Amino acid sequence: MTSWYPESAKLNQLLIQLWSDNVDARTLATNIDISESLATRARYLTCALVSSMPQISARAVAARALAHVLYDSDSDEFQSESVQYMATTFLEHGEELLALVPESAEPIARVLELSTFRNIQLMHADEFYSAAVPLSVMCAAGNQFANPKSRAALSLGEFWLHVVEETNKQDLALVVREIIPLLLTGMRLSPTELVSHGVSETGEWPPKVVLTAVDAMDVSIPSNSDNDGDGNDENGHGSEEGEDDYSFEPDESWTLRKCSAATLDELSGSFGKEMVDIVKQALPAMLKSNDWLDLETAILAIGAISHSCIADLTDVLDDLASGFETVLRDKSAHPILHNISAWSLARLFTALAGHEGANKSNYPALAPSRVIATYMDALQGQAIVAATPGSTRIVQKKRLEAVFSGLATIMEDCKRDDLIPIGPDLADFVFTHFNEQGGIPTSVALDCLSSFAEAWSSSTPMDLAIAERFLAPLVALYDKFETVPQNDQISIIETLSTAAPRMGSAINASAGKLFTGALGFASRNLDEESLEQRGALVVANVDLLAGLMEGLDPSVSGLLIQANADQLSTMILDIIKLNNDDLLQSIAAMLGDMPAEAYPLLGASMHTITAQLITLLSQSRMGASARTNIVWMMSRGLLRNPDGMRPLVPALVTQLQGMLSMYGYSAQNSLRINTALCFGMLGLVAPKLVAPIAYSMTQQWARALQGEKDDEAAMSAIGMLKIMLAKLPSEDERPQFVHVLLAVKNMGLVSDDGDPRSPQAKVVLNDLKKAVGPEYWAASMEYIQGGSL
Repeated sequence: MTSWYPESAKLNQLLIQLWSDNVDARTLATNIDISESLATRARYLTCALVSSMPQISARAVAARALAHVLYDSDSDEFQSESVQYMATTFLEHGEELLALVPESAEPIARVLELSTFRNIQLMHADEFYSAAVPLSVMCAAGNQFANPKSRAALSLGEFWLHVVEETNKQDLALVVREIIPLLLTGMRLSPTELVSHGVSETGEWPPKVVLTAVDAMDVSIPSNSDNDGDGNDENGHGSEEGEDDYSFEPDESWTLRKCSAATLDELSGSFGKEMVDIVKQALPAMLKSNDWLDLETAILAIGAISHSCIADLTDVLDDLASGFETVLRDKSAHPILHNISAWSLARLFTALAGHEGANKSNYPALAPSRVIATYMDALQGQAIVAATPGSTRIVQKKRLEAVFSGLATIMEDCKRDDLIPIGPDLADFVFTHFNEQGGIPTSVALDCLSSFAEAWSSSTPMDLAIAERFLAPLVALYDKFETVPQNDQISIIETLSTAAPRMGSAINASAGKLFTGALGFASRNLDEESLEQRGALVVANVDLLAGLMEGLDPSVSGLLIQANADQLSTMILDIIKLNNDDLLQSIAAMLGDMPAEAYPLLGASMHTITAQLITLLSQSRMGASARTNIVWMMSRGLLRNPDGMRPLVPALVTQLQGMLSMYGYSAQNSLRINTALCFGMLGLVAPKLVAPIAYSMTQQWARALQGEKDDEAAMSAIGMLKIMLAKLPSEDERPQFVHVLLAVKNMGLVSDDGDPRSPQAKVVLNDLKKAVGPEYWAASMEYIQGGSL
């Protein structure tokens, strides 16, 4: 217990208010005369709640008032000592209090949640858990935990999620078996959530029990304790590495159901086989239950633990996948079972794909071609009829949303050859059903098309015939741009932005329509009112221009720029005046992808644009992403437009020197790397101008590019060598000279024996070697043989 104690007079004053017959909890919460501090009010209400006042109704008012204070205020208002006082009080008196005053569940749960936010060490782990578990069980009583509208329920869910995330395995082992039933209860769909799915509150649905799926999911087989595959952690369980995708519900809000599933996932990362064994004990009864909600919860639980426990699910993995496949292919399967099966099948597939120790051929139900076919058949099996009643339409759209979402997830782990057969058919399906107003969940469907396109790149574009078939429905959707809601407009443009660089020459035929459409829309909507109403759509259109610049043949993009040079220059300069990070990031990407032939087409405007963007780099409030793209664009300009960039080098040197000094050892990795790349490339254009400051920046430059071996890093290194050649190093500058030589070696531009591998590197290194003389060169080389930064 903390050392804080209430003042008797103030506590008595509060108790007298509570004894009043007409006191209102919300009024009491906001008009307590004892203190202006919310934290102090909360402590006094806690004292009143656990006091021995005889009226249970008065204590109930205190509980509701405390709940108002705790939930309706910013959590930052409550200092650690206040939270610790309340948490310690409730852990000591909570069980007795809950038995007398059920309304105390909300403040108790909220205080427990706040205690994890503050990382408060309340007591020894065994004492803490022995108090917290029964307290949680009691707070969950009376269907509290299964009610997503209950603030106590979500607070308890958040409490256990934070506990699991921050507590070591040894301490968690004390309560893991007690936590799991709570989590399974929290994962069960509530009546309110059922209604949002278009199902009655009782959970009824035209009956069709998918017995074949239940029979296939025979999880009573003992798990293989010897399964300790390669590529896992010391316990033989994979790590999700930050993946916490709980998108099995169409509502994007954070709910008790998602929170409980995430906590189960976190627990599985710590306990692996033990978790599988515990869950397996509960699953058979749930899978065979007459209540389909039990089956749905079991499927969700399997998906939640799959990523971390894949090594311990291998004995039942194919059966589970077959069961989920059965549900997805059954047109009359319960829609919510269908939806959760789509999510869990995708989770099993991606978990197996990431499990390096598994022999994938042992799991035919999870073969890429079969899983892809399952999702495609599930799409084709859903009849979309514009005239169907509203409730049925909701159900149908959510079934499709689940399938599209699952398909997008598995695409990330599929090879291109597996995806090629479905791309055009998928695009045709989206376009066909898009015609029916509200027929499909547009954003999720188009995200799925983007995932397909992302399997390719601008350097390895899609086969022409496939690309043309895939692109045609997308362009047809673009023709409907003006007639659809803004969210759908954004989805259409974003999908085209993703696809454009990956279509190869197939994009050329539609380039004129897309380029002039995106340029015209962005240009017309750069005023304050339009940006407030349609800002995300304006950014999407500028992103489409960037995608087109990256994907088009230089001859095509050159013609488009030439024909629209004045409008394009005006739009870019207007965006620079707005100083909007999202738009700056997009135009920098577009300018960086312009071919060399396009720079002269913008004439004097290109110089003005570049100079203004360099000036913007000095603004500290600019976001890292916009700054990174602008610096990257400057690097491209140095390579593609050296004559145009040369007059701007002094200004750019000043900006990069400050940025490299600031970011050379820290900051966002991509910003640090791009700053160093650009600094080195200045040596390709104006080495003498950079030489006076270059030696003071070699260490930051070399550290930032450590491990980088691509073409841009090589050009930056050659630029640094040219700077060294422009101003030969003195004896005192040998360490800086060695930094550059060592970086050149680590980038692979020279062999271990010192022989240049790049023709450009060979020329400049030979010139540099002659310029410094054999003795200086030999002494410098002694430092880099086997050396490291």
